Amino acid sequence: MLPVDVYFINPPYRSKNIHVYLPMGMAYVVHAMALGGLNVRVLDMNLDQTEIEEAVATVVDSRAPMVAITGFLTQWGTIVRLVRQLKIASPNIKIMLGGSLLNGAERFLFDECPVDVIVRGDGEVVAVEVAKCILQGLPIPEIPGVAYRDGDQIISYPGVAKIKDIDRIPMLNRDFFDVERYIGRYFNSTLGTRTLEVVWSRGCPYGCVYCINSKNDGRYRLRSVDNVIKEIIFLKEQYNIDDIVFASEVFTVKRDRVMDLCERLKPLCITWTAVTRADLLDEELVAAMADAGCRWVFVGIEAADNELLKKMNKKITIERISEAIFLIKKYKMEPRGGFIVGLPWETPETIAKARDFCIKHGLIYWPSFATAYPNTTLYEYARPKIADEKAYLYSITDHHQFKTLLINLTNMSNKSLIGFKNDASAASIAEYIHKEKSWIHRSFIKLGAKIMLTLYHSEEFLGIDIHSLMHKVLRAAYLALNLKFRDISRLRRTTSSQIPKKD
Repeated sequence: MLPVDVYFINPPYRSKNIHVYLPMGMAYVVHAMALGGLNVRVLDMNLDQTEIEEAVATVVDSRAPMVAITGFLTQWGTIVRLVRQLKIASPNIKIMLGGSLLNGAERFLFDECPVDVIVRGDGEVVAVEVAKCILQGLPIPEIPGVAYRDGDQIISYPGVAKIKDIDRIPMLNRDFFDVERYIGRYFNSTLGTRTLEVVWSRGCPYGCVYCINSKNDGRYRLRSVDNVIKEIIFLKEQYNIDDIVFASEVFTVKRDRVMDLCERLKPLCITWTAVTRADLLDEELVAAMADAGCRWVFVGIEAADNELLKKMNKKITIERISEAIFLIKKYKMEPRGGFIVGLPWETPETIAKARDFCIKHGLIYWPSFATAYPNTTLYEYARPKIADEKAYLYSITDHHQFKTLLINLTNMSNKSLIGFKNDASAASIAEYIHKEKSWIHRSFIKLGAKIMLTLYHSEEFLGIDIHSLMHKVLRAAYLALNLKFRDISRLRRTTSSQIPKKD
C-alpha cells in the first residue's frame, strides 16, 4: 500500500445522531487531491462514533505527514481538541482546516489550537495547491482565502476561494468512502429507498438574518443539467441508487434549468427531494417536479407572521407560503416546513400563529431554536448578550438547535419560551396524527406528545442516550404515518390520474 500523503478526518457531529451523511464538501476535496497525485485516506468519525484518541492513533499509525479536517461551527470545540491531540502525538504533522466552522471563528482557531493552515471557501483547487506546497517544503503562495502559521506570525490573505463555474469540478468519486453504509441513512430517505446526495448548486442569493449568507458572498452557482444527469446515471449503475437528495440551499432559483432537469429525470425512474423557497414555486413548475419523481419539498417557512418574516429579511409573505404548500399537496408530494422559534421579535402570539398555520396545512410545528452564529446579522442582535465570544463558540459545540436553547434572544423567560414552543408543537402533532388515526382522541395524543418532547429535550438517563433513542422512535413513527407518500412518484408513472390536471 502506498504511503498516505493526506489523512482526511470528518469529526463527530451532534453526538449519536441516527442520520449519517456522506460529507460532500470533504468528498470533493478528497477527490481533487487524489486527482492531483496525492495519496489520500479518509476517516469519518461519525460512522463508527470514533473517539478522538482512537482517531489520533489511527492517523499516527499511518505516518501521514498531513491531516485535513473540515466541519461546521457546531463541531468547533471537538476540532480544537482533535488538533491539539494530533500535535501532541505527532508534533511534526501538518494540519489544514476548512469548512463552515471558519465562519467568524477563524480568528480564535489559531489561538486555541496549533493548526498550520486554514482554507476558506471552495477547496477543490486551493487546498490541493497548498497541500502540495506544504508536503514539498515550499513556501505557500499568496492565495485569496488562505491563512497560515509562519513561526509566531499568522499570515492571512483576504478573500474566499470561489470556483465560478462548478461544472469544471470533476464528477465526484465516492469510492474513498464506505458508500454502502451511508445509503438509506439520510434524513430525507424513506423505507426501501437507496438514497445518496447530488450537488445541484452552491451558494444562496438571499440574506436571511440568521444565515451565514446574510454576511458572506452567497453567489449562486449552478451545475448544468447534463453534468447532473451524468452523475445520477453513474450512481444508478454503480450503487443501484433509486433516490436522490439534491444538495442545494435553494433548488428552484433558476426555473428554466429546473424544468429542463425534470424532463431529463423522468426516464430515469428515480425519486428525489429538494429544498427551496415558496416564492420560487408556481403550478407549472410544481407539476413538473411531481411528474419527474419528486416526493417531498422542504420549504423554509420559519414563521407565520408577516411582520416577523419582514424582520428576518425573508422577503416573502405567509400568504405566498400558503399558496406554495397548497400546490405541493395538490400534486401529491409531501410538504415539509422549516420553522425557527426564539428570534428577537418572537412573542407568544407569533408562536400561536405558527401553530395554527401548521394545523391548517397539515404540518408539524417542530422548530429549531434561533441560534446566533458568528458572522451573521443575527449575531449583531445577540452580541450584547454574549459576554465571552470564545466561551460562546465552545458552547455551540455539539449544540443541537432542535433540542437546546443556547441563547434566549426574546423578551420571554427561558421557561416561557420553551413552554409556548412545546405546547404549540404538541398541538400540531396531535392534529397531524388525529387526521391519520381519527379513532385516537386529540387530548391523548397531545399528552403523549408533551411527554415525548420532554424526553426529546433530555440528555441521558441510567446510561441511556434518551435523545438518540427518541430520534429513532420518532423516525419510525414518522415513516409509519407517511406510507401514502412512499413510492407515490413511481406510482405516477403507471397511472397518470395521480397528478391532477392544471385548472
